[in-house]
Amino acid sequence: MHRIDRAFQIAAVIGLLLVVMPLALPHDTRASEVLQNFMHVPVFALVAIVALRTVHAHRSSAERPAAAQYALALTVAAALGAASEIAQIPGARNASIKDWIVDVASAATALAFVRWREAPRAAPARHRLGLASAIAAGSLILLVPVLHAAIAYGYRYQQLPELFRYHGARLDAIDTYFLPGEPAHREFRALPEPWRQPGDPVGIRLVLPAIQWPGLTLDEPYPDWRGYQTLLVDLTNPQSHPLEFTLRIHDRRHNNQLNDRFNGVLTLAPSSRQVVRIPLSDVQRAPAGRSMDMEHIAGLILFRTSPAREGESVYVTRMALER
Repeated sequence: MHRIDRAFQIAAVIGLLLVVMPLALPHDTRASEVLQNFMHVPVFALVAIVALRTVHAHRSSAERPAAAQYALALTVAAALGAASEIAQIPGARNASIKDWIVDVASAATALAFVRWREAPRAAPARHRLGLASAIAAGSLILLVPVLHAAIAYGYRYQQLPELFRYHGARLDAIDTYFLPGEPAHREFRALPEPWRQPGDPVGIRLVLPAIQWPGLTLDEPYPDWRGYQTLLVDLTNPQSHPLEFTLRIHDRRHNNQLNDRFNGVLTLAPSSRQVVRIPLSDVQRAPAGRSMDMEHIAGLILFRTSPAREGESVYVTRMALER
């Protein structure tokens, strides 16, 4: 038993170190972020179990009711979770209340499972059912970010060759998964007359604030653009004056330098709808001293080249790859 306890303790310490220390995952993606955050679940489940076994092994545990022992183990796990978040402040990662809540939920779910296993068969059925329900609910809540990511990545593949498509409020959390928060106000709506055409999908209306480079970011579009010839961008300028935008495309190897990506200038005539087709051969040749990795496109940003006037807007109806 002591060897098992020692193994649990070592595993818990290693897990805590992995949570606190910044990990250099291969690529900075939403999937890697979800994976890093999900690491908290097994780590703090194990921390809670170690804390409970330590409480059980203490001489005074016989004098404490079982509920008090479980509460103490949960308190220890919660305190270690808070300490692990505070320890990240000086480093590259930020402390997160959300991560701490995941830590506590993971510990509580693990303790509920242990209690369910240890409950005598003679225990009231409602007691065992309550524990089983808590385990199921906790597990489902902790799995939601993983399921959300898996569905969003699946939809991203399914909608090819469209790089973005809005399916309505019912699937808003999936459709916007790769659209980070923007300084521009974002609305999903159909094009107004006279630009709307039959069969047009619901697009994005961006209301541009009077700041530098307002626009739209599409993180992690489907990465493999090989086999396609052009990128189609369908834009509408409802203003009575022209708008100029820059379309930025970069790959996984991008070093965040201006000359290491594609930067295309798009000028939209007043009160017009324009379908722009960009040859992907131009995108491939864009980085200085190398070729764009067309198998691993990492991001696409459409932004106003000069500061917008307050209230200016642009409609983005489609972004799609064409063969």
